[in-house]
Amino acid sequence: MNWTDQQKDAINTRNRSIIVSAAAGSGKTAVLVERLMQILADPSPDTRVGADEMIVVTFTKDAAAQMKQRLTRKISDTLDEMNHNGRQQDIAYDWLIQQRSALSNAKISTIHSFCFDFIRENADACGVSAQFSIAEPAR
Repeated sequence: MNWTDQQKDAINTRNRSIIVSAAAGSGKTAVLVERLMQILADPSPDTRVGADEMIVVTFTKDAAAQMKQRLTRKISDTLDEMNHNGRQQDIAYDWLIQQRSALSNAKISTIHSFCFDFIRENADACGVSAQFSIAEPAR
């Protein structure tokens, strides 16, 4: 894919969090999937990050689901390519298999869902009951 300079910056920036904000249809999901794939496929066991260590927040449930789906597909395609090239013994191959499985539990969600889960997981520290729920607006 031909990335713009700004997209390349978002994909290649490391060791800090980033925010990707752009108009609908501008390729945000593609950029984030490429960024996540590069992070997951980092060849160095000392610097790579697992899917269970990432937090990816979107605005819609559809965007979060699409991101997980695209990332799962990208990992599978990479594994297929590695398999085709006889690289099944490569340490990265086993790592990527683990990450594809870990994606089902990865924190790729809406901001609302992330905050809800965060509060529930830290209810005591937040001073709320772990049984709390979100009130629906009156109609």
